[in-house]
Amino acid sequence: MSSSPAQILMGEYWVLISSAMVHTAGLHLAFNMYWLYTLGTPMEHAIGKIPFLIFSLTAAVTCSTIHMAFSDHPAIGASGVVYAYFGFMCITRKKYSSFNLLDDRLIKFFIAWLFLCIVLTQFGIMNIANGAHFGGVLFGLAVAGTFVLTKYRVLSTIGLNLLIAFCITVFVWCPWSNSWLWVKATQALKNENYELAFKYYTKFIYKNPQSSEAYNNRSIAQYNLGKKKEAEDDMNMAKELKP
Repeated sequence: MSSSPAQILMGEYWVLISSAMVHTAGLHLAFNMYWLYTLGTPMEHAIGKIPFLIFSLTAAVTCSTIHMAFSDHPAIGASGVVYAYFGFMCITRKKYSSFNLLDDRLIKFFIAWLFLCIVLTQFGIMNIANGAHFGGVLFGLAVAGTFVLTKYRVLSTIGLNLLIAFCITVFVWCPWSNSWLWVKATQALKNENYELAFKYYTKFIYKNPQSSEAYNNRSIAQYNLGKKKEAEDDMNMAKELKP
């Protein structure tokens, strides 16, 4: 299985690519492989093998990073890359005749599935990496607009640079992410920076008040800061919450 976002933030960066190769079930694998082949084959022929490989790998990293920014679950599957192909081909159909297979009916299907996946996730029917899907579309559109089309090149280049900047920022500053807060808190505690550990564990607990491990670790930080009463309270809470 794929590593968690927290493990990626702690250095398992290769998972940003390898997670696109992992699938949860045979149907999941078959669905993604079908669209990777159907869309990927004409795209590879149109732009060349090396550019296509670079596009695919970069799309995987981008989609995984955007997913990681908004989810504490690992990204699994190649659907983000599929949507990157879709985004690229959607606006370059007039330039490459082989992209005509992406007709209006198929475009509507991809857009409908994009938003249906959000509904399925919100109702707990399926756990889908929606961030990866939207990230893929944006990446494909931005790359096509920057390197293929000329009409929107300036706007697309700005968009692509913003997308890259966001992906880099996720590893440096992402305080809305539980995984990012946990990694920062744990690293601070390990480095005996108890003030910083207390700060991040407090933010994590605010978002996750049922985490016994967070209370336990904040107790250690508080004890080392000389706040023994608060440390004892946190330890008691950790014991109370521990299953």
